[in-house]
Amino acid sequence: MIDARGGQPTPVPLVSVVTTLLYPRWEPLTCLDSWTRGQRFPQDRIELIVVANGRRRSLERDVARMLRPQDRLVPFDSTNEMALYDRGARDARGQWIFFTEPHCVADPDCITRLVDHVTAHGLAGACVRTLPTVERSPIARMEARFYLDDAETWLRDEDWRKFTKRGTLVSRTAFIDVGGFDVDFRRFAEITIALKLHRRGYRLGYAPEAVITHYNSTGLGELL
Repeated sequence: MIDARGGQPTPVPLVSVVTTLLYPRWEPLTCLDSWTRGQRFPQDRIELIVVANGRRRSLERDVARMLRPQDRLVPFDSTNEMALYDRGARDARGQWIFFTEPHCVADPDCITRLVDHVTAHGLAGACVRTLPTVERSPIARMEARFYLDDAETWLRDEDWRKFTKRGTLVSRTAFIDVGGFDVDFRRFAEITIALKLHRRGYRLGYAPEAVITHYNSTGLGELL
């Protein structure tokens, strides 16, 4: 691929990190940077795709300034979070698509651990391990507890529901093969895509060595 700005060939990314700006919460620029410059994985093998609906103009300008040549800010006019993710995934060039949220900070080895895990186990994808922050807000503590309690069930080896937009790597081939997200189901599209992958014989795993820190909701309205 040729970079039109400089005429130089640009490597095709191995991993496309896809996120939105709907719920930025804590220092979104720091969170986004942790998936690009903050990774020990080769920089030229990662692209960042940020899908924005135009409702956060100031933040969108800040994000545009921090992007590298291979990264993209994709406009898409919708308040349906899963539709934004689906739009970004269809723009992805990488062999692997990594879905995450703009309030998640990645461990420096997160992408390396994920790629190593799916390769070693012959998987179509894998989700990360979530670490909660030390929360002072009772609402944030509630969300952290809900998530971790649920995860004890669906992270078991025999459970197929290993898809979370906090951090899941999926083969682009598998994502396209099952038709992407069922965006009309909104948040439940996380479960429906996991089911579609399972029914097609694609296996998702859990990579506990791939770690993120998730910043939880501090308001009951957003949590609900």
